[in-house]
Amino acid sequence: MTENVATLKILAMFMLESDFKREPNIKIDGSEKFESKLEIRAGEGGENNQIFSELTVSARIRYNDEVQAEAKVKIVGVFLTGNMSPEDKKNYAFVNCPAIIFPFVREHITSLFVKAGMKAYMLDAVNFVDMYRQQKPIPTSEITT
Repeated sequence: MTENVATLKILAMFMLESDFKREPNIKIDGSEKFESKLEIRAGEGGENNQIFSELTVSARIRYNDEVQAEAKVKIVGVFLTGNMSPEDKKNYAFVNCPAIIFPFVREHITSLFVKAGMKAYMLDAVNFVDMYRQQKPIPTSEITT
């Protein structure tokens, strides 16, 4: 590997929160709506060249105006960067790292709905590059492991 290539190593990935609630008598007939919301927190970790990215996804199934089931999952990843500029670290923390974490969040949410006797609701793919460009989030405080 050359010195000019940015590197990223996963140091840790862990679930901080997993909540699920389902109403006992639900109506699922194909007209229900699956809604989701995604939030990203990211920044530099406690050690040199460490960054973190925390992905929180809330999802719910609505039938008319009633919530039939809802889930909330939060997973954080801690990553070791090579020699990167501060701007590159910020980009990785808000784009590359969430893209690594997202499949784990999506699988967990789908699994929660299936285990509750519902169909496999899947989160749509996310373009983290566009999301970052539109929102330009501000890094938050440190998370230490």
